[in-house]
Amino acid sequence: MDAAIFAHLALPAQLPQSEDANLDAIEACLVDRLLVTARIMRDLPSHKALGPRSSKDVSAWESIRQCLIVSKAVNSGGIVNKSKFLAELGHLGVGNALVLYIRSQNAALLIHRLAGYIYYTWLFTYVLWCLC
Repeated sequence: MDAAIFAHLALPAQLPQSEDANLDAIEACLVDRLLVTARIMRDLPSHKALGPRSSKDVSAWESIRQCLIVSKAVNSGGIVNKSKFLAELGHLGVGNALVLYIRSQNAALLIHRLAGYIYYTWLFTYVLWCLC
């Protein structure tokens, strides 16, 4: 699975001619790794070279972790689960976020609530080639 995740994230010299057969598993594994990373970053102790951890640091990493958990549930199987999405949107608190992944467009919709307003941000992934 490590090789499949790497190939999915780092564009190979020649793009594949078809979609990976196990794309759902690759995406789920990638989100799981991001969840572990967010937990590790949240739980890092203070370090003398970096200074003390602030509660804002811990809170930010926990918010990222919660966003990943909710987004993984809403986006399971490569599609957006409408009922889960509507339920999570109704529970979206101030400072929280939710990501809807649109696989066919290689894009995502970031939804977050700040100061009583809900903001929507489209995120697109573009392939940039350097001809050196």
